[in-house]
Amino acid sequence: KCPVLDYRRLNAQIIKLKYPLSFMDDQLEGLSGAKLYKVLDLAHGYLQVPLSDKPKTKSALITPD
Repeated sequence: KCPVLDYRRLNAQIIKLKYPLSFMDDQLEGLSGAKLYKVLDLAHGYLQVPLSDKPKTKSALITPD
C-alpha cells in the first residue's frame, strides 16, 4: 500500500516568486563581453542547502521500508 500525501495546506503557505528566473539564453546573453566567468557544479547543490529546524520538518518524507 502506497501512502498518499496531501500537500494542499503546505502549498497554500508557500510564497511564490513574483519574478521567475529568466530564460537561460537571456542569462547567457548578459554574460557577453564579460572578462571573468565562474563555473559552478550544482548537481547536488540542493541537497547541501542548510535549513533551520522549522522548515526541516517540511522538506522530506518518511516512507516504510
